[in-house]
Amino acid sequence: MGLAELLAFRTEEARTWFGEAADVSRRLGDDRELARAATGLGTAALQSGDIGAADAHTTAALKVIPSSDDWGASAVHASLGFVRIAQERHEDALACFRAAHTRARRVGRPRVLSRALTCMADAHLLLDAPHEATPLLREAAALAADAKDLLLGALTLARLGTAVHQEGDPAGAAVHLRAALAAQRNLLPGDEPHRDRLEMDIRCRLGRAHLTAGRPDEARREFQAALNVPRASAYDLERGQAARGLQSC
Repeated sequence: MGLAELLAFRTEEARTWFGEAADVSRRLGDDRELARAATGLGTAALQSGDIGAADAHTTAALKVIPSSDDWGASAVHASLGFVRIAQERHEDALACFRAAHTRARRVGRPRVLSRALTCMADAHLLLDAPHEATPLLREAAALAADAKDLLLGALTLARLGTAVHQEGDPAGAAVHLRAALAAQRNLLPGDEPHRDRLEMDIRCRLGRAHLTAGRPDEARREFQAALNVPRASAYDLERGQAARGLQSC
């Protein structure tokens, strides 16, 4: 229930469920579930902008997660990495994501590995090291395809496009971004509530690649298409990016 509320951005409701889960886990002496609940509380706090509480909850989760729980430990390290990004401690975030990846390797599931690799790549991009991010994202995209996870595939391909763009190859970036858009189109609106937001994000990335390549007309079409997405008004960040992109054209 806590995860469902988080995905719907109902942070207070999520916090209530995770808090109850933590209380039950303490009474039962179940450290694995306590770590999951504490991680959820940290994610809810981060979603609401309370970075200090997010740090406290996620650090507490890391202290109680059983050493045998590779899957759970990978999730906790990744969550702590997102907290470090919010704190603008990008080197520390990369260290967290590397720890998440190490534990994910032990799990061996393509989806878990792909997410860990994508997180590491995000940190490298924040550190202006796209050459470090690109091979990670190529592997992550292949793993997402193996897992038949369309959402993860679209996310990894979009990031791969951005990494290739930052490496100085906007034409190559556009190839990956069009593939990301194709994957996004195959998502069912009923299954993925943020499908429209993802389309806007990918189109803005593609528009910026076209601008760098000296194709302002194609860039303008992508930015306008992002603004024409049915629920564009609900996504301030992406709508702002598209509007600024149009001005740049």
